[in-house]
This record gives sequence, C-alpha cells and structure tokens, in this order.
Amino acid sequence: MEDYLRNSHLFEKRLQTQSVNGKTARFLYFRMMGPLMQAKMSKFLDLSKIPAVFIHGNPHLDNYVKTARGAGMVDFDRSRIGPYSWDIIRFLSSLSLRRQDDDGFLDKKIVEAFIDGYITHFLNPEIPFRQIKMLKDITPLKWQVSAKDYLKSNKKWSKKMRDFPVSPDDVAVKNILEHFLSNRHEEKLMDDYNVDEVGITPGTLGKQHYIYALAPKNPDSHLDALILDMKEVYQDKNTKYFYSPCDHHGERMILASRIYADGLEERLGFFTYNCAVRAQSTHFRS
Repeated sequence: MEDYLRNSHLFEKRLQTQSVNGKTARFLYFRMMGPLMQAKMSKFLDLSKIPAVFIHGNPHLDNYVKTARGAGMVDFDRSRIGPYSWDIIRFLSSLSLRRQDDDGFLDKKIVEAFIDGYITHFLNPEIPFRQIKMLKDITPLKWQVSAKDYLKSNKKWSKKMRDFPVSPDDVAVKNILEHFLSNRHEEKLMDDYNVDEVGITPGTLGKQHYIYALAPKNPDSHLDALILDMKEVYQDKNTKYFYSPCDHHGERMILASRIYADGLEERLGFFTYNCAVRAQSTHFRS
C-alpha cells in the first residue's frame, strides 16, 4: 500500500493542492495501519478460538451513513471473513481518535452504550436500541437531498470530479461505463441520460475513482441526476484468519453491503477492466 501511495501521481497532485492538518494525518495513519493492526492481532491473540464472521473490516464513524432509506455502515473495501472482534477493535480505535481530551481511551458513556448494543440488542434484536443524540438529531441539508443539488453545491466528490476532469469521450471512460451498465443489466439507462461530466480522482489512499455525473436528456423530466463512483477496490492478501469468500472483490463488497447497509446504497455493480495505462487487470465497483 505504501508503494502504491508513493507511485500515485494523482495522489501527489492532491497533496500539492491540499494541506494535511492534524485531523487528516490521524485519519491517514488510522487507514494505513489497518493491515498492521491485523498482523499484530494475529500475533498476540489466538484467533482460532474467536468465531469468524463476514466482517465490515474498516468500521469508523465516517463510514456511518443516515439517509431517508435508513442508516448503516458503508464503504466495504476491507470487508472479508475474519474474527468478529476485529470490527470491535477497529471501531473503538476510530472513536478514540476523535476524543476531545486525553482522559482515557474513550468516554465512559460511549463504552457503556457500545457494550449495551452487543449484550442487549445483538442477543435480543426485538428490543429497540438507543441512538446517540448526535446521530438522532441529524437532518439532511438541501444539497444532500438530491443529486442535482449535490452537483450544484460542488461538495467533496463533485469538487474532486471537477478538479481532475476528463472527456466523456475518452475510450477508458466509455468502456468502464459500459462494463458497469452491463453488469447491472442497465444498458437502456443511457436512453434517458447523457454523460454530463467525468473526473478521475484519487481517494484517500490513492486508489482511482472514476466519477460520472449523468444528466437527464429531458431537463423537464422528473428524473434526478445520477452520480456514479467507479472505484478500484482494495485487494488485501488472504491470510489464515482474514480472507475473501469471493473470487471477485467487487462481489465481496456487494455481499458485505447486504449485511451492513441492506438497501442503503444504490446502483451497486462490479466488473474487471484492463486499464491500458497500468497494464493490469483492475477490479472496479460502484
């Protein structure tokens, strides 16, 4: 992963235009330490005695999403079969990075709520769980309600798309979209949409994102715009206690979404595309 970061020109370009503050540095450290944390866990614990489940792999607060369709954990790059306690360790570590003071690893109330979630509600799912006030009071802002408003706001991925624009007529751009639509059996989608904008931008750790903004052909139609994120997936090596249950990593991520955010993410698909620039077979998902 470290080699990938050093060799990613897109990632270097982003770092040149964006200062890395303390919060961002801690987040990058947390992301990059994942595989090393797993290695340490395998070294100090007897994982053969811990039940293996389909873990999320990288649960942290920024991967928690609340929409009109419900709430759940998203972003399944690190999902795989592994000891269930990994997700607990990883999630609590991420919360600790967000603490406001140095008085202990975590606030006592957070620990109590987390334990209550497992002991009471995991074993008795019919009992309603407590939702912390910070998440309960979240209401969507205007730019979060529709794709059209999101594109107008130029927030995050809209801005990144426009920071690294490419032509919609680019061969790779057209082929990747065709692969995605074919996987989803949605070839007729483009009867109603045009590719309005496209950008190739690095994610947090340098993996490429092909961001597509699709606009309805009829501006007066009831159709919303569509934003498609085609992302190179992570392909961590299988180990004795952490491994993928699927042949294709895109399929692995979709299976994980049905566990951790069933029905929350829309237009999931996966495919393999031979990127001429990188001379390798690259797995993508959306």
